Amino acid sequence: EAPRAQVLVDGSDPTVSTRAQNTALLLATAGTAPSIDVRPRTLFNEEGRSAMFYVPGLAAVIFQVVLTMLTAFAVVKEREAGTLEQLLVTPVTRAGLMAGKLLPFLAIGCVAAAIVYAAMVVVFQVPIRGDLGTLTTLTLLYLFTCLALGLVISTFARTQLHAMLIAFAVMLPSILLSGFAFPRESMPEPIYAFTFVLPTTYFVNILRGVVLRGATFTDLTNDVLALSAIGVTLFVIGTVRFRKRLD
Repeated sequence: EAPRAQVLVDGSDPTVSTRAQNTALLLATAGTAPSIDVRPRTLFNEEGRSAMFYVPGLAAVIFQVVLTMLTAFAVVKEREAGTLEQLLVTPVTRAGLMAGKLLPFLAIGCVAAAIVYAAMVVVFQVPIRGDLGTLTTLTLLYLFTCLALGLVISTFARTQLHAMLIAFAVMLPSILLSGFAFPRESMPEPIYAFTFVLPTTYFVNILRGVVLRGATFTDLTNDVLALSAIGVTLFVIGTVRFRKRLD
């Protein structure tokens, strides 16, 4: 009798899952031994819908574009108008000033996240299979990282146009190299190594893990730690440069 084998394929990435199934079928019929009766089963995206793959990644890109640009523009505009220096003569500390600048945009990010996730479920029919508490906590971590990135950009920009150009230069690699549209594993080694410094890379993995596979904090430990480290590093850099520019 021909041996039978079941192949379980992660369908959260249609490109990879298709290659995995084709490879399994080729290996089953290779050689002179009796062929194997391979029965592949696709998990997490049984119908192979592209929306299941692209929509969570698109959400990560939207969050970065909105929050990074808003934060960078707002701080640069304050500097251009001269109101930033006026605030420094008030009893408000610099830490309080930065918190006052970032917290409103964090609130905007939370509203944007609620709208995007609602559209993902209702319009694109992509169910959230993981825990909503986990998704909310990790989304807040990513929003903080995007705010910190916008703060860093604002310390390098002198005008709003300059801030926009820097923001686009930073966000373009995040869109192309984060795994949102193209598999990172197929990229050249130097570019693949560069993808590890992009916060969007880790949040795309987190979103697809929580939304499609129902992943938990334990399953996403590496991505969470890496995203946290990037967020804290960007915030420290932005804080140091912000104070230096004011001085």
